[in-house]
Amino acid sequence: MPSADALLQTFAQPEVILHPATAAIATILVIISIYIYGTYPFRILKKLKIPGPQPLAFSGNLKEVEKHGGLHLALLEYKKKYGKVFSLCMGRHVAVVVADPDMLRQILVKDFASFRNRFFRFPPNNKIKFGLMTAKDDDWKRIRSTLTPTFSSGKLKQMVSLIEESCDVLVEKLEEVADTGRSIDIFSWYSKMTFEVILSSAFGIKSDVQRTPDNEFLLKARSIFHPPAILMMLMALPGARLLRGLFSQSAGSLGYFLDLGDKIIRMRRECKNERQDLLQLMLVAHDPEGGNKGGLSDDEITAQSATFLLAGHETSSNALTFITYHLAMNPNIQEKLRQEISASFKENPEKSLYEQCFAIEYLDCVVNESLRMNPPAHVMTRVCNKTCTVNGVIIPEGMEVKYPIYALHHDPHLWTNPEKFDPDRFLSPAKDLINPFQFLPFGGGPRTCIGMRFAMLEIKMTLIKILRKHRFVRSPETQVPMNVVSGITLTSKDGLHIRLETF
Repeated sequence: MPSADALLQTFAQPEVILHPATAAIATILVIISIYIYGTYPFRILKKLKIPGPQPLAFSGNLKEVEKHGGLHLALLEYKKKYGKVFSLCMGRHVAVVVADPDMLRQILVKDFASFRNRFFRFPPNNKIKFGLMTAKDDDWKRIRSTLTPTFSSGKLKQMVSLIEESCDVLVEKLEEVADTGRSIDIFSWYSKMTFEVILSSAFGIKSDVQRTPDNEFLLKARSIFHPPAILMMLMALPGARLLRGLFSQSAGSLGYFLDLGDKIIRMRRECKNERQDLLQLMLVAHDPEGGNKGGLSDDEITAQSATFLLAGHETSSNALTFITYHLAMNPNIQEKLRQEISASFKENPEKSLYEQCFAIEYLDCVVNESLRMNPPAHVMTRVCNKTCTVNGVIIPEGMEVKYPIYALHHDPHLWTNPEKFDPDRFLSPAKDLINPFQFLPFGGGPRTCIGMRFAMLEIKMTLIKILRKHRFVRSPETQVPMNVVSGITLTSKDGLHIRLETF
């Protein structure tokens, strides 16, 4: 048996020490391997001959997007620089961005079968995956067909009194601060009102959300739609799946809404209220197995409830905030709108509030122009499920396709003076020249937002109720320009502080 000294001498032999040249070569090979891994997904862009900003290893275009001040502004700049079709790399993930109305018509309508589903880099792994926003293929089609009757003209007319009740509460609150010189953050007031509206109109729950202090709902909703920017960047990097725990706050918030949906469903079943609203429609279509008979399973009903609680609140409150900002900054336009509203009620006293909402053309123009300048849904996605060619551009199977709504709405080739708030561009005959696929505030094609008409009704009713009594006035606290940030939706980072005056 060798001695201990002999063993020590064996391990100390110079042959087991890596030669400096060998170590250098090994290090270089490791670096090259890491670089190849970090850039390999970008190779497809050369093959497809799609232009775009040069991606960096691992991080892609993340740094540039941050430099531009948000994804909505970055896509607008890239569109100006690279044209109507370009690439975007978030981390190692590659997407094709299409900002051409004619190509979008083909993708969203003509070739819908090849672009039916929305893209999710990390598909949800809880009940929300059954929601209308995230459902796929035949499941999406079945759920959409089940829910569509809720948003018919007849059903919307039944919701008017419920929306009006919440609008009246808001106006009462505004009367308390009008003419006092006090500034309010009207964004937070709109957020409470839109949540109250969705609770009453879709789920039959009467609440007093607007009269309570900031509640848990609003905080958790905001954490879902606008998580910290650093987390959004980390989730685009390699190994992001291992970092999903960092989203515990957002995941927990989503769980809160799923639990709330479950609670609402239990309450309705226990009280056996057959009020004809969204929830009742889903319960009537209930199928415990889900899908076998064309109905909805328990998990699918919960998912739709959580989806509508979130989406029905967030986008409408953001839209109302942006409209209010533009009216406060353009008092002449606000006065013209007020006069149009007043004249319509004076000339057509027999018309219902529902009819007035869709009869005042200039109101429609103001709302649409604000949605053009500040679309809450600033970018949408599809995933290509079969390699196809669109206007000469090859889009391979599995590729994410983004359509940048904000960039389309600010394209100087599509809109005259796009940075000017000009509702007249939506008046006839000018509006007849607008390509439907250059103005997409609610998306396009069969997956257009199912709640579009409900949202427009709610927004218009709110504006009519307020502007018949008050005007929005810029205050010293009003942030000009507004600090607009893009998370899942486009929103005002610091709210909107304004004053109210009585006519």
